[in-house]
Amino acid sequence: MGPEDPGHDEETAPGDPGPEGTGLPDAEVQGDSGTDNATPPDADASPTSDPGDVAGGDPSSGADDDLTDLADAHPEVIEACPPWSPPQVVGNLDDTDLVEVSGLAASRTHPGILWSHNDSGDSARIFAIRLPEPPTGDAPPAEAPLTEVMAFPLQGIQVSDVEDIAIGPFAGIAGDALFLADTGNNGGRRTILSVYVFPEPAAIDGSPIEDIRRIDLTYPDGSHDCESLFVDPWTGDLYLVVKEYTLDRTKVFRLAAPAADTPAIPREPVTAELVADFPFATATAADMSPDGLLLAIRGYFDGRLFRRDPGRSVAEMLASDPCPLPAFMDDLYHEAQGEALAFDAAGTGFYTASERILFPQDILYTSVP
Repeated sequence: MGPEDPGHDEETAPGDPGPEGTGLPDAEVQGDSGTDNATPPDADASPTSDPGDVAGGDPSSGADDDLTDLADAHPEVIEACPPWSPPQVVGNLDDTDLVEVSGLAASRTHPGILWSHNDSGDSARIFAIRLPEPPTGDAPPAEAPLTEVMAFPLQGIQVSDVEDIAIGPFAGIAGDALFLADTGNNGGRRTILSVYVFPEPAAIDGSPIEDIRRIDLTYPDGSHDCESLFVDPWTGDLYLVVKEYTLDRTKVFRLAAPAADTPAIPREPVTAELVADFPFATATAADMSPDGLLLAIRGYFDGRLFRRDPGRSVAEMLASDPCPLPAFMDDLYHEAQGEALAFDAAGTGFYTASERILFPQDILYTSVP
């Protein structure tokens, strides 16, 4: 979370651009209404969307029609969850330009590459983090090797408060797309937020990124701060987990899979749809495994790990009983300001990183039990 800034609204929107399976027990965007009605992934199929799984959706879609039902479900962290192994230090970001790591996404085509960005106050750019090979395992933090970082400027756009990065399918893009969430809203002053979408760079060379589309969004119930974005690999739908400070529940909103002709400059914002409301607070990062079966949502203190079976929706997943993530604040040395999490390319564990404050800024890897 960066310092408060006014962000942008209708009058001050961002600059217009020129063009991991394991389980645990326990714009001219949105050309159609999209879906959260999940089907198992098909390597030959493109993400599709049809109506359902939003408030008032078709009951035959397997969705929850009434968000009150979701709120009343009160999923509790179950006790029969396997214990977590200690995290491993796999890299270090000291003396790099990544000072306030606020998001992570693991490439599925570039082995050992994590995509990241700084919190508010930086220019419009992302970073490729090349993890040391082989990983350092459980080496002491002081021995963690300095990790190579390369910046990629984003051409033709301005950002206000970038809070997360996600990877997933996007109609019209052959490989994976990267989704950069300019959705920070300290103080609730921004009325329109943005998500920038662009193809994952083909080469790790720092070349400027030019083919950028922008999705402008609003919420149906007023302003929210949001530091967590993930993409459902089964449908291509985008999900925003808002950051609540005073409530003990967290809302999750959906944006239907963007259309292939999403423009660089949207004509009007899209209203995100409320699809879940579960017990949690201060969400700072979220990611879904590449197979779509695991969803991790973290905060400063702890987090939740949800699982879903083939054929279930994200809303149903979020209404199920989760397992706890590790207690991050038990490791103040590494997690004093933890705002980033990403599943690895195999979905067997996840990376976390914290902002650089008083301690070395290490990258940690935690295996899913």
